[in-house]
Amino acid sequence: MSIGVILVIASSLTNLIIPLFLRKVVDSDTSLDINSLSILIGMLLLQALILSFGNYVFAVAGENQVASLRKHLISQFYSKKMSFFHYRKSGELASRIVNDTLVIRDFLIKSIPQLVASIIILIGTVSVLLYLDWKLSLVLIITLPIMALLIIPISNISEKANKSLQEETSLLSGNIAESFQEIEMIKANVAEKSIATKQEKRVDSIRKHALKTDLVLSFESPFALLFIFGVIAIVFLYGGQRVALGDLSVGTLVSFIIYLLQLLNPIGTLSSISAEFAKQKGATTEIMNLLEIPSEEYEGTEISMNVETIQFKDVSFSYSSDKPVLDKVNLIIKPYQKIAIVGPSGAGKSTIINLLLRFYDITGGSIEIGEKDIYQYDLRNWRQLFALVAQSNAVLSGTIRENLCFGIDKLVTDKDLDEALSMVSLTDEIKQLSEGLNSQVGENGKLLSGGQKQRLQIARAYLKDSPYILFDEATANLDADAEYKINQSLKKLKEYRTIVVIAHRLSTVVDADQIYFLENNCVTGQGRHEELLQTHETYARFVSEQMI
Repeated sequence: MSIGVILVIASSLTNLIIPLFLRKVVDSDTSLDINSLSILIGMLLLQALILSFGNYVFAVAGENQVASLRKHLISQFYSKKMSFFHYRKSGELASRIVNDTLVIRDFLIKSIPQLVASIIILIGTVSVLLYLDWKLSLVLIITLPIMALLIIPISNISEKANKSLQEETSLLSGNIAESFQEIEMIKANVAEKSIATKQEKRVDSIRKHALKTDLVLSFESPFALLFIFGVIAIVFLYGGQRVALGDLSVGTLVSFIIYLLQLLNPIGTLSSISAEFAKQKGATTEIMNLLEIPSEEYEGTEISMNVETIQFKDVSFSYSSDKPVLDKVNLIIKPYQKIAIVGPSGAGKSTIINLLLRFYDITGGSIEIGEKDIYQYDLRNWRQLFALVAQSNAVLSGTIRENLCFGIDKLVTDKDLDEALSMVSLTDEIKQLSEGLNSQVGENGKLLSGGQKQRLQIARAYLKDSPYILFDEATANLDADAEYKINQSLKKLKEYRTIVVIAHRLSTVVDADQIYFLENNCVTGQGRHEELLQTHETYARFVSEQMI
């Protein structure tokens, strides 16, 4: 960018020399010759070329900086804690990465070169004007501070208006993205009109904020130009009188007027740059506020991929300080066993999965593996121990192959893929697709059924080859035949992996080595299926009512 600054300065200095050359020609006794005309055209071309190269250098530097900023934001956002995403809409975060950085880009590429050129021309022009005639220059020197007093308050108002506008725009972006993702629910509930009305109100709010910004901008530049045109009129009248009296040469007055005209662009530019700076400052502030939010702490001791006993010892946890989710929970996950966690909705079953994956930090007690606290281990290394099959049917846009191999850092062969698909009874269904494993799944897997998405997740968990597999309502959308095949696969898998299952279906938990019944934020019973039927009244009722 420093080269760009040098080129823009050189262009501005060349621009300052041209009026002095014209003064010399006008005040000379000879008429304009070819030589003088050639020099003038050459200077104009040189100034244009230098400025063009300078602008391009700025553009390259600006694009590189914005690309680096976007990469940094993407990296930082992905490293934030899970709570960071729970309290913010995905569309809003995407808007910060795309739209806010676009505002910064425009400021770097367009406004900064204009600012450098404007400052050089402004300072250089005032200096040359003082050199040409200090009396005429005095009019200008008195006027410029008055203009500054006008522009600065307007710039402050513009900054506040732009910040509000950017916030409203980000909220609208988040609302629209969320609505399009849930379009099936909206149409099924005939809620198109109510959703559209809600978003139209947001659009009206954006329009109001935009009109405030436009109002400020509408007055900013015209009033700045009004001042400079007033100064030109005064200089022209005063200078004309002095020319008539012989106190000032015509060439000097012409040069003076040209320099004043040159001031129009930088003064107008500075006033518009103040508005652009306000936009850029608002965007930067929002980005910095997000970056200051603490990220996950990844560093720690490396952990081996061996299967060891994991224990919850008096673990307490709450998502908010006033509402406990787990209260002194104790449970043991032994190697190569199938552990089932059951209980009513809202009891905290999925929270146990979240704590195992260290999405959140516990508020009391400890979680240990091999009698060592899990929080001492490197976070990325720790999560490699687990393969998660979530109840949300998490599938990303792309191909079936890409989804199966997602997050797997080893070579996956077609044989491996076929084996995993066979385990979840997906082989025949994928073969029927025109492009097989290379078939697109659509946004959020919309081209697949709910059951297919769940089985795709389970196949991915098999391929990851982690010592622990976590199933969070993983068979909820499967038919009886597919569920049976998966349960048979789990029995084979238990020989070399540890399985933790959260489920409501009896067929999924009945063969578990240990079942924990969770209710009222704590474990109220544990044992095998037959034991709990005899010793735990609520578990027995759930079974009889087929609630699990």
